[in-house]
Amino acid sequence: MKKVLILAALAAVLMILPIAAYAQQHHHGGPRGEIQVYNDSRSQMTFFVYTERAGKLKWTFTPDHKGYLSHNNIRLRVKGYDKIQIADYPAANISEVGRFRNGRWFVSIRDALRILRNR
Repeated sequence: MKKVLILAALAAVLMILPIAAYAQQHHHGGPRGEIQVYNDSRSQMTFFVYTERAGKLKWTFTPDHKGYLSHNNIRLRVKGYDKIQIADYPAANISEVGRFRNGRWFVSIRDALRILRNR
């Protein structure tokens, strides 16, 4: 009887661990990860990223430039509720204009501008 209870408790713990790990990574605004921006537009673009940790940060990318954003030589890690503002458009959640894949956020300037124009 004791063995059955111990095995049941162990099974419950093993079932809960993956759920807890997923919840820890995805709580408070979704997943957090590095952000890569690709300026696939035809012109130079200036954009701002607003995060709780770093505040308001500014970058300017020439056409066809792709890179991970960094602050103080450390790659910036953002959540879905952090904001990005491109040109004169209002700021949007990164999750609205970007994709989260393999632990990273990917933002295409052209796709983001299309989404912002259609708001």
